[in-house]
Amino acid sequence: MAWIEALDTAVYYEMSGSPVGRPVLFLHELGGSQASWSSLTELLDDCHCVAIDFPGAGRSEKRRGNRSLGELTNVTRALMMQLVPDRRGESAG
Repeated sequence: MAWIEALDTAVYYEMSGSPVGRPVLFLHELGGSQASWSSLTELLDDCHCVAIDFPGAGRSEKRRGNRSLGELTNVTRALMMQLVPDRRGESAG
């Protein structure tokens, strides 16, 4: 279990797999948490898996008010710059 500060927000995350493998970021669905991905991340032991709880979800910090998509994007980017610096991956939607 781990938390990290990203843009003044405590964000919960879990990492698994190989620290030198291809980074794969898991973003959960609305109302979900990083636990939504646990069965999949267990299978990807050759990848560097990072699963986060968005701010306001799961174990991450809760604040009053709604979060914009832009804010979630900025927090996610800041988090990845800290957890997986100097590494690039692919994007899929």
